[in-house]
Amino acid sequence: MAYEGLETSPQVIYTGAAPNQQITPAVQWCHATLEARRFFLIGSDYIWPHCVNAIISDQLAGLGAEKVGEAYIPFGSTDVDQFVSQIRDAKPDVVLCSVVGDSVLAFFDALKDAGIDPEEIPVVTFALAEDELRSIDHADLVGHYAAWNYFQSIDRPENRQFVAGFKARYGQDRVTSDVIAAASNSVRLWANAVRESGTTDVRQVRNAMRRQSLDAPEGIIAVDPETQHTWRPVYLAKVRADGQFDIVWSSKTAVRPVPYPITRSRSAWTVLVEDLHRQWGGWANTGPAEGGQQ
Repeated sequence: MAYEGLETSPQVIYTGAAPNQQITPAVQWCHATLEARRFFLIGSDYIWPHCVNAIISDQLAGLGAEKVGEAYIPFGSTDVDQFVSQIRDAKPDVVLCSVVGDSVLAFFDALKDAGIDPEEIPVVTFALAEDELRSIDHADLVGHYAAWNYFQSIDRPENRQFVAGFKARYGQDRVTSDVIAAASNSVRLWANAVRESGTTDVRQVRNAMRRQSLDAPEGIIAVDPETQHTWRPVYLAKVRADGQFDIVWSSKTAVRPVPYPITRSRSAWTVLVEDLHRQWGGWANTGPAEGGQQ
């Protein structure tokens, strides 16, 4: 699944999105298409949203856009009213949301209760997909946006076959999502590497993995031999009333992964991650909630 980037390892093949394959294209689209100039950043209080929002902050500075607020909901908390109040008071053009789990569902409920309409202040979420929409009253989310590398509604023969096969195996009421597609792609890439190398020896399979590509449900993907991340297409879509998504923008072709954004040095990004881990004593902040304009 998508993650914060800012790492590479010879022992890992990364089949989820780096931020430049999900987050930064969405920000660029909001700036260019929605003509957003005032952004509010909200996330759950752990490593992924903090790193993502640091990347977004650099991007906004480069675009000449304004960050009117940045806040973090304690991990798993559904007490979100104070954060919605901050958004209402800040009057952003768009909200960039890296809130996860039960918190994100409570967040969208609170937005609706506060009368914040997507036509007035749209939210772009980076962590809500079809499976979550299936299990909730998704009326609260209609008109908001999500950015992923895959949506069930992608109109490709390969995707229609993938969706049909998934439903035949797991039930007609089930839906596919980015995480499911990435998991399937991971197994297929590994299986092709094993066939090519003729062995399950880790070293040989890893070397073969660096040469793999697939015509995946979302489009052509390929393992980047330098970073061992995957090239993937990017999609931005709008939540519709049936719990699926209308795609409003796509990259058309696969986007090269950039685990370390060029706005800072690799060492500076490493320091950011290490400082957060040291400050929290782990990968999530268990201290008081963070919020307010920065």
